[in-house]
Amino acid sequence: MSATFDEIATPLEITVNNANSSPWITFGITLLSGVIVFILGQILFTLWITPLQKYREIKQKIAYHLTYQARYYSDPALKVDKANRDELDKASNELRDIASELQGFIEIMPFIHIGIPSKNDLLETSKNLIGLSNGLFAWRSNKDIQIEQNRKLVNDIRKRIKLQDNNIAK
Repeated sequence: MSATFDEIATPLEITVNNANSSPWITFGITLLSGVIVFILGQILFTLWITPLQKYREIKQKIAYHLTYQARYYSDPALKVDKANRDELDKASNELRDIASELQGFIEIMPFIHIGIPSKNDLLETSKNLIGLSNGLFAWRSNKDIQIEQNRKLVNDIRKRIKLQDNNIAK
């Protein structure tokens, strides 16, 4: 007795029929798919979302200190003046702390950095923050030059990490 064309089962029908006949296979495939999606989500979270959140925290600190300390870098104190020296030293150290934190972030920055500037831009931002920290003091003869240099540093920082320009200290 030969089988007719309609009676021959295709490999697809055999797979579907076998899968329908065993709910354990469906359960196993569903479970395995869920585990794979969970693992991929955790990898994505660890390699991208967590560093992005850390970068945004650092960026927020930079924006805060650029605004708060504009009164210092837009009119640097003379190095010979002793008034407000402790306050200026504190402001200078805060800028250095943020630059150091940014430098540390650069060292552990993941290869997936969507939403995070390039390592070069972050490195230049860190250098500019150190330069700005040094620029809170000036000699009497070069105060105007220091003010202009500080303005350029702040503008470059804002451009590199895409901070809004709020027209402070222009």
